[in-house]
Amino acid sequence: MPSVFNRVAARDATYSFSNWHGFCRLFSGRLDRIAMAACLAVALFAFVLGAALMHAVYGRRALAIPGPSSQSPTVGQHAELAALAAESMFKVNRSLQSELAKAHEQVGAEKQKSHTLSAEARTDQLTGLPNRRVFDEQIECYVERERANRRQPLTLMLIDVDHFKQINDRHGHPTGDAALQWLARILRQQVAEAGLPARFGGEEFAVLCPACEPGEAIELAERLRLAIASVPLEHRGLTLCITASIGMALSLAGEGSKSLTNRADEALYAAKKNGRNRVYLHNGASSIPAAIAGNDFAAAGAATGLRRQASGVWNPAPVPSA
Repeated sequence: MPSVFNRVAARDATYSFSNWHGFCRLFSGRLDRIAMAACLAVALFAFVLGAALMHAVYGRRALAIPGPSSQSPTVGQHAELAALAAESMFKVNRSLQSELAKAHEQVGAEKQKSHTLSAEARTDQLTGLPNRRVFDEQIECYVERERANRRQPLTLMLIDVDHFKQINDRHGHPTGDAALQWLARILRQQVAEAGLPARFGGEEFAVLCPACEPGEAIELAERLRLAIASVPLEHRGLTLCITASIGMALSLAGEGSKSLTNRADEALYAAKKNGRNRVYLHNGASSIPAAIAGNDFAAAGAATGLRRQASGVWNPAPVPSA
């Protein structure tokens, strides 16, 4: 029978939580119930304290004063009653503090568990990179920001390990997992603060660069490709030379995230088809080698900058004649 956890936070194929908001509401409700229980405990102990004091005072007085003719309690009896009341109050207060401390510990444990699960819901467990859910959120955010600012395009890179199936078939899935972890480390080192690397799915990774000029983004993609190809993977006595293909796309005017992702995927397919271990860029019309596009962008940038044609294709702006 599925548990509550499975109903409210079922994992999808990329190990992300598909209904995280419901899961948070569940924990929020639990914390509210714990706080209410603590308040009820305070009220209960206050009632017990009052009852204990009344019993100590009036019960003792009834034993000491059996009838109307009895004398009033002496000073020593008053002192004894006060000591009994103080002792009773101390015991009740100590018990109350213990219960409140337990309630605070439970609330803290629930909050920590909630924070831990929140981080797990946004992190790929194998590589430690942000997962597909985070990627989908961020690309939507960046696309909307680019539409509003209209200053420079958003760059998307899709990176795929070449012949990854052969690595799994020949050396086993643990080696394949090690290769993905190795590639994730290279992405962190090379991308740094220039963009957001994420696990896209399977052996594919994505990098979002929201603040890179087109020429800079192409240089970063080539640097990534070279870093992957030049650093062999050392795993359990094996030395594997691994390469990766990269497809790029620069966002067009008014373009949505789905179209941008599809164009980057087309460029990745072109890189695979044309020999692997290379970078291709989709310029809005077709996929071309990124090196060619980079030279065009550099030449145009040195003169008058870049422009997006009315058709939506990225091209260098024309250089004015002398």
